[in-house]
Amino acid sequence: MKRIFTITTRRAVLLGLVLFSISSLAAAQNPKSLTESSYQRAARILNDGVKALGGLDRFREIENMSFKATASIPEPGQSVSAGGPAYVRLQETFGVIDLKRRKNYRLNKTNFTGGAEFSISLVTTDRSGFTADLGAHAVYPLAAAAVANTNRVLQRAFPHLLLQTALNRTASLRSLGDVRNRGELQHVITFADTDGTQITLYFSAKTGLLTGNEILGDRFLEGFGAAETIFTDYRLIDEVKIPFHVITRFAGEVISDLKYNEVHFNAKLDEALFEPSPNSEIGPEVGGPAQPITLTKLGNDVYYVNAVGTGGIFFYSSMFVAFKDYVLVVEAPVNDAVSQAVIARIKEVAPGKPIKYLVPTHHHVDHLGGVRGYIAEGSTIVTTPGDQRFIENIASVAHPLNPDRLSQHPQPLKLETFTSKKVFSDSEHVVELYNLGPCPHADEIVIAYLPKEKLAFASDLFPVTFKGKLSPISPVFVFFEQKVREMGLQIETVASGHGRVGRMEELRELLAGSEKKSNKSQ
Repeated sequence: MKRIFTITTRRAVLLGLVLFSISSLAAAQNPKSLTESSYQRAARILNDGVKALGGLDRFREIENMSFKATASIPEPGQSVSAGGPAYVRLQETFGVIDLKRRKNYRLNKTNFTGGAEFSISLVTTDRSGFTADLGAHAVYPLAAAAVANTNRVLQRAFPHLLLQTALNRTASLRSLGDVRNRGELQHVITFADTDGTQITLYFSAKTGLLTGNEILGDRFLEGFGAAETIFTDYRLIDEVKIPFHVITRFAGEVISDLKYNEVHFNAKLDEALFEPSPNSEIGPEVGGPAQPITLTKLGNDVYYVNAVGTGGIFFYSSMFVAFKDYVLVVEAPVNDAVSQAVIARIKEVAPGKPIKYLVPTHHHVDHLGGVRGYIAEGSTIVTTPGDQRFIENIASVAHPLNPDRLSQHPQPLKLETFTSKKVFSDSEHVVELYNLGPCPHADEIVIAYLPKEKLAFASDLFPVTFKGKLSPISPVFVFFEQKVREMGLQIETVASGHGRVGRMEELRELLAGSEKKSNKSQ
């Protein structure tokens, strides 16, 4: 019996070894790869996230959604002082997303630094759209790139829309594992959006709800970092969970804190929202990747350069003066692409003359965003003392995702400062720089005054818009008119940093009209 048992045991062991070898061989021939495992886990997490929000069948019953929201938007690049705290801009938003007919509407009401209220609407379909300055009664068609970007932003703003986008991109789904974030365990997955943007999604391991998303970005002030959106305060609206508190951060700093006041599904829509006002002036197309640069001669060797359509309703401009031996430029708005286009035009008009000086009017990023292009050109940046450190920081920021001209061709920063007045002149030209600050818009703000031409270049101090009516009265415009009178400057024409040349008389007429209305109301 002992021998039989031994033989039987040995046979069982041998049989087990054979079976193990066969199964091991089969596993080796059909392994589950890391990519497969990552995809399958991500798909499960995504599907659970969809169910946690209300389910795909319920999502598909939503033909439209409308919402009202309020947001506080800290803007370090729009502060009154270059070294001071960020200006916090308050914004009220009313929006409609018509999913059935693929139309979107958004109205933003806000106040920029030291200025009057602006009301700006944005309408898009799948392929077209427009933005409107409602105060000026001006409408600008949107380029295809701006339409696509606007629609993507809306799709990413609400979790149930974002997750449907991810479901349509399942081939790119991957799991990144689990992390403890914002006080709880999170399942993390990623997918590639239609524009190639890699989006990371965070889901609560406890509830399955989407708690946030991330994309990599490269911003002018901060450089490389993660743009993060955080969803909290979920509430049930017609069986779908909607986050009523949305915080957006870049590189850890809050850039928007938004709270929804109302969210409605399948409401009756006002068709007039999606049409431009019939009394509006129509401007040029805006928001394209390459905006045309227009040149207007304002005097002998004095040129106004307009970057048409850059920045939606806000058009941006520069001015340059071709002195005998060099060129002086006033303002470097928006970004490096605009600077490179302006520099190219300058070299056409004044071939062989170095662009020796750039004078930014003030530190706000929409008027300083192209300064790095002039640093790369070897220009000396002429500014006021309070803005020096701000420009030094901008010059040192790395931009690995979107390398600009300075990133590709590094140059040392050359910088000069003046406190109240600086003059450039030769036998033909005189340009006087004046620091008018402090004012409600910025502690230090520069105008370039050409006494021979009775011309000034000024940004954010003058109420012209590119099309339509003048901007509403604000303390900044009152300040500028009073300062010009006090200083005795003989200004007849103002080349605005926002895209149009106006007359000083326009401002005075606007102020006089406002004063009459005020007296009547009293």
